[in-house]
Amino acid sequence: ENVILTHNHIESLPPGIGEVKELRKLMLSHNRIHTLTPNLKHLDRLEMIRIANNQLEALPEYLASLPRLAWIAASGNPF
Repeated sequence: ENVILTHNHIESLPPGIGEVKELRKLMLSHNRIHTLTPNLKHLDRLEMIRIANNQLEALPEYLASLPRLAWIAASGNPF
């Protein structure tokens, strides 16, 4: 399952996104996201997250513990 929300002026993610257990690709680039919801730590099947060009000041530590996450695109953020 893929979620593609690029270029949508999104400022935050709904907490329920962490309940989409089949999620493999999460594309969130070119939005206005300041923080990632802690519920993403439950996405054990997530393989790719694209969060480039947002307003993130740091990446959450839990991303490193996601077992299948192999690709993170995070350039263009203030950190």
